[in-house]
Amino acid sequence: MNDQARMTKGKARWLGPRAVNWHPRSLELRGWGIHSSFVILISSLIVLFCSSLSAAELHWRNGEFIGGDFLAAEKDRLAWRNAQMFSEPLRVRLDVLKQVIRHKDAEKTEEPYSIRLADGSRLYGTITGMNAKTLEVKSARFGTLNIAREAVLGVQRLKADGLLFAAPTSTIGWIEGSQTGQDSKVKLWRIVPDAALKQVGWNRSASLPMEAPELVEMQFTLSSTVRPEFKVELKTKNNERLIVETWVDDVVLQGRVFQSVQTLSADDRRITLTLFWNRKTGLCAIYGSDGKKIAETSKSAVDEAPEEKPPATEKKPAGKGGGLFGALLGVVQNAAQERVDAAMEARAQVRRVSGEPESPVGFTLLNKGPDLTLETLRIRAWNGTLPADITTGRPRIELTDGRSLQAAPVRASATALTVKEPGGKETTLPWEQVLGVQTGGTPSPFFQIEAPRVELWFTDGEWAQGELQHMRNETATLKTAWSETPVAFKITRMHHLEFKGYAPDAPAVNLATYGKLTLNKKVLHGTLDAGGEAQPRWKPIGGLHSVPMISTGELEIIRTPPASPEVLRSEALFYLSTGDVLPGSLRAIDAKQVDLDSEVVAMKQLPVDKLHAIQFGGENLNLDGFEDKGWQRVRGKEDAVKRQAKAALDFQAGGTWGHPSFMQVNEIRFNLLGSGFSALRLRLFTDGVNPAAPSTNLLFGHMGSEVCFGLEASGDQMDRQFRLNSSGPANVRIAVGENDIEVFLNGVTARKIVLTPKMRSGGGILIEPFSLWGNGEREVKIQAFSARVSPGRVAAPEVNLRSKEHALTVPRFRKEDPPRHALLAANGDLLRGVIEAATAKHFAIRSGLETHQVPRDRVKAVVWLIQPADDVSAAFEARASQPPVITHWLLLNNGGRLGLKVERFDPDMVIGQNALLGACRVPLLQVHGIRSAIPPDSSAMLALRDWKLKFAPEPVLPESGGESSPLLKQDAKPFKLPLLGGGDFDLAQEKGKVIVLDFWATWCGPCVKSLPGLIDEMAVFDPKKVRFIGVNQAEAKDAVKSFLDTRGWKLEVALDANQRVGQSFGVEGIPHTVIIGPDGKVAYVKTGYEPDGAKKIAETVRKLLEKP
Repeated sequence: MNDQARMTKGKARWLGPRAVNWHPRSLELRGWGIHSSFVILISSLIVLFCSSLSAAELHWRNGEFIGGDFLAAEKDRLAWRNAQMFSEPLRVRLDVLKQVIRHKDAEKTEEPYSIRLADGSRLYGTITGMNAKTLEVKSARFGTLNIAREAVLGVQRLKADGLLFAAPTSTIGWIEGSQTGQDSKVKLWRIVPDAALKQVGWNRSASLPMEAPELVEMQFTLSSTVRPEFKVELKTKNNERLIVETWVDDVVLQGRVFQSVQTLSADDRRITLTLFWNRKTGLCAIYGSDGKKIAETSKSAVDEAPEEKPPATEKKPAGKGGGLFGALLGVVQNAAQERVDAAMEARAQVRRVSGEPESPVGFTLLNKGPDLTLETLRIRAWNGTLPADITTGRPRIELTDGRSLQAAPVRASATALTVKEPGGKETTLPWEQVLGVQTGGTPSPFFQIEAPRVELWFTDGEWAQGELQHMRNETATLKTAWSETPVAFKITRMHHLEFKGYAPDAPAVNLATYGKLTLNKKVLHGTLDAGGEAQPRWKPIGGLHSVPMISTGELEIIRTPPASPEVLRSEALFYLSTGDVLPGSLRAIDAKQVDLDSEVVAMKQLPVDKLHAIQFGGENLNLDGFEDKGWQRVRGKEDAVKRQAKAALDFQAGGTWGHPSFMQVNEIRFNLLGSGFSALRLRLFTDGVNPAAPSTNLLFGHMGSEVCFGLEASGDQMDRQFRLNSSGPANVRIAVGENDIEVFLNGVTARKIVLTPKMRSGGGILIEPFSLWGNGEREVKIQAFSARVSPGRVAAPEVNLRSKEHALTVPRFRKEDPPRHALLAANGDLLRGVIEAATAKHFAIRSGLETHQVPRDRVKAVVWLIQPADDVSAAFEARASQPPVITHWLLLNNGGRLGLKVERFDPDMVIGQNALLGACRVPLLQVHGIRSAIPPDSSAMLALRDWKLKFAPEPVLPESGGESSPLLKQDAKPFKLPLLGGGDFDLAQEKGKVIVLDFWATWCGPCVKSLPGLIDEMAVFDPKKVRFIGVNQAEAKDAVKSFLDTRGWKLEVALDANQRVGQSFGVEGIPHTVIIGPDGKVAYVKTGYEPDGAKKIAETVRKLLEKP
């Protein structure tokens, strides 16, 4: 066996001084000549047998990370293996990386000493010697270290008699606590570099069980990103307590005494205190960060029970001197005392009401602010003598018996330390008597600290900085400022390796310029590399070369959008029964096939039974602010909505701005300007600009220094408020997906909302002020409005659900010749029938007995209607078929999508086979997404699929007086139409009356026959109780007026110009009569003319009037 590679005891290792050669396409082991094919095999074996490496993560600076194994490193790059994503190792530059994390359980060091260095490093080990230049340390992790004396700031013993706690080196032994209602399983305290215990999360505590001696010394340093807010408690089993706590800006001492000892300024971020406590006498002295005593008290021991009223604070006597000054000073102090007493009483009341849990025996630290870091903590027995000061800024030796020597270390052996006092006297001390060595607060001026490029730390708080030289065979070497020789360590014992000095000033990576890979639920931005293989390759950000992705697992690649907008358009999209959407152009349609042209397939004809629909592209939206011609003022006078610039709007109360088809975009951005207190409502997915239609209503409120967001709830309320501090303009971003939206405020995710059918009725948008919490509409301003359309996103045709239901219902007399197609107009109108012929410019469609010529540019989509299925055809539809072999789904910029068995990804073309379309050649420029699984249906696919006809129900018995209709006994849908004689007819305002609606047209012969009798029969009723309206269908106002004037008919006519109202009342033919009772429900429906029809209608009206 080659002596550079050895497999032992199921563990795979690479041995030898030069393990990795950075090659663009293969991993070579120098001296082996082994290329990528063999490396893939070796990588697979290592995954199976490598049990010595624990789980690890590689993090990029942009926040992304992947799991895997740290293989090697050379100066400015590393090699990483993730067998769940790639079949070859990655090679990545260190300047784009943030860190390597190895998930390890908390550890507690067993080393006797902690050594603090000038560059911030903290090392553990046993001191074996010291001379004028170096401190020699034997480390379990780093071996023998020779540390420059001038780099050493201090040495601290971690184990000694009378030393209860030396430093927060691990989370082991600590117990996390929580307040009532908090999840106690969530662990928020953690060890961070420099052996500090940190917590982010308000009102969470950490406790360390211990029994304090009768005489105890406690020293701690706390820091925060804001002014520290904390509570430190030392409690005995006899329920004796010593508490130091912040009350806003006051640091107070509690226990047997309550005394304000220090005031923190708004800029303070760190506090260091040392306390000496005599439990028997009650003596307590506190020293500040400068080592000077700042408070002392001696109160007799009194237990503090939570339910008792806090004892009155000790009142300080007036200062020396009497007279007026002494009296005034006494008044001031007594007033301060009363304020403190009130605060104590309030605190006790809060504890009684909230049920704040009792702290355990020992040391407890409670974080009362947003974050808190315990930088140092030492608790030890005290000798009972208070020091004059405990300044740490000059050389000093601390002894285990509590004494301190003003002396500097001179030399040391493994057993003793020799120190020199200021007078020149040298003393030799056994190491067992030395608790700590403080060489000074600053390093030697001769010690030059270089900016570290990496930080290395372990779960017990050991931490080192320097420059990573290389990593091979699981061993890394680190060049440091404090050692002449590189320091070596095993990466298996490492917890965290951070790359901080390789590109500290580099700007953040713009992820929008990179593609996005999602593989087995892991996300990694980078670049697609199509190198002529059946599986695409991926080059991550900072990658030195691309690597092949594994062929198993769930894959999705989203590429960067093309610069040319023309790439995003296709003249037509052909929706196939296979789930494919083919881009191309229509040439002709006949009864058997569709003729087309497409750049991705050679096929020129498609069988009509393989088509669901054809969608035609329209004019692109102008996304430059509010420049698109569809934007309009919907509500209010001209001054209610003012455009201050192309992307800015000023709203006054009562103003609404809208667009009937804007929600084909996938992102909306704007800035919401603060104006004291105001609210803005965005109504998304409205039916055009109809404010009464269902929509998704987003509310944004500005309240002084806060901005809030939520969904509109009933009663001018905001559901599930999200609040954020924002004194200036709030940046709003709304990401619109196929079936959800996500709202961001100032870059922070506010909420992700799943859309239901009830939350959208079309593609419109309305923007307007809102009366939030009943405060009335107020002035509100938005600026920098913009939107973006995502590649591949195609707006679903607007289809009114009632219109669709009407189109899919086949009248009984058409049962033998049902319609086969539906033409959808851009405004949502429908025309059903049979397409007899079609060209690139016109459709000839037979509807009823007439054939209509419809210009192609007026048609948004053509839908093939599914015939009502009998039992046999339903059985054939349900029969399972053999699915085609599809390796990849290609999502195209123009809205197309194709499932292919890919043969190869060429640099400019994807080549493969489709089961229906045959050979496909898709330009890579058109591909914006690649998936291994079938993609979810787009909103356009859902809107154009499953248009299945159904036969109208059979008629009811003749004595019922009308026809069967799904509208009977249902609430009539409210509507508002203009009247021929002026004004409007608003059904909602007519409740309590009987309403007779007769849908008619001047060209309708049966209508002309039925109307005179109906006019006469309705004339006998009281107009205050019965209102008869002739609803004209889609005719010009002048033509209707001329028709009535010629005949002398007195008929109140409502003009249904777009036949929307007729569709909502199920009008398939005219005349069509609907009677609505006083309760607002449909009581009668009748289509067609009968000689006695008018009398039957009048009789129905009489019965409705007679009902109580």
